[in-house]
Amino acid sequence: MKQILHAVHIHVAPSRVYRSLTTGAGLAAWWTTQVEIDEELGGVIRFTFAGDFHPQMRQTTLEPDRRVEWRCVGGHANWQDNTFTFGLDERKGETLLMFAQH
Repeated sequence: MKQILHAVHIHVAPSRVYRSLTTGAGLAAWWTTQVEIDEELGGVIRFTFAGDFHPQMRQTTLEPDRRVEWRCVGGHANWQDNTFTFGLDERKGETLLMFAQH
């Protein structure tokens, strides 16, 4: 099974990182400007990029300021059923983001 892991130190509080992962405005600020999101647990995020790359992610875990998890439910065959996890760990007012895709 393929797996991608990243650890990223971000110079803002976990609450701000959480909003950037769970709101349309937040996602549009860092991944693609064309995004539609149902912001509740179980809601689907629809990303639009150039070409045929348009992943759709179901929000399967939303733990404010701690953890966000998505499951790819459409729009990109290579990611179908992949899980994307964003763990947020507060470090002196900043965030250690632990990302995994599997």
